Amino acid sequence: MKKAVFLDRDGVLCEDTDYVTSFEKFHIFPWAKEAVDIIHQKGYMAIVVTNQSAIARGMMTEALLLEMNDYLKEQTGVDDIFYCPHLPPDEKEIKPYRIFCNCRKPLTGMIDKASEKYKIDLTESYMIGDREKDIEMGRCAGVTSVLVGEASTEKWNLLEAIKEKVK
Repeated sequence: MKKAVFLDRDGVLCEDTDYVTSFEKFHIFPWAKEAVDIIHQKGYMAIVVTNQSAIARGMMTEALLLEMNDYLKEQTGVDDIFYCPHLPPDEKEIKPYRIFCNCRKPLTGMIDKASEKYKIDLTESYMIGDREKDIEMGRCAGVTSVLVGEASTEKWNLLEAIKEKVK
């Protein structure tokens, strides 16, 4: 079985600028590629799991998100990207994205899907995120979770967390 480091996107691999809805707002951290390279050197896949509700909110198209995903893969070398474009239904539904789903963090649907696709041993894997919902998703999926960024007591960025926490 394979091992993986699951990564949140905004705030971990790139700047979190509220809703990243264009390439103008999409700023990959300068050390992101080095961090992904180290993940690979340590024998892990690097897989992004990210909520992207701007699609359900009508702020961007799924086609644009896919272009941004391709760019992120090219620039950093991540192996795959799983995203949730959904929000729960309300009176301003934008179908098919306003649904109850199992992929919106902190639910584990994205990790479950990646694990099934790549035959990942979750007990040997990690989740790195900058918000409590990332950490909760990791815990619920059975992976070791690492908090980075301003919410972290260590104030680590991804590169520092990879060097210190991923064995």
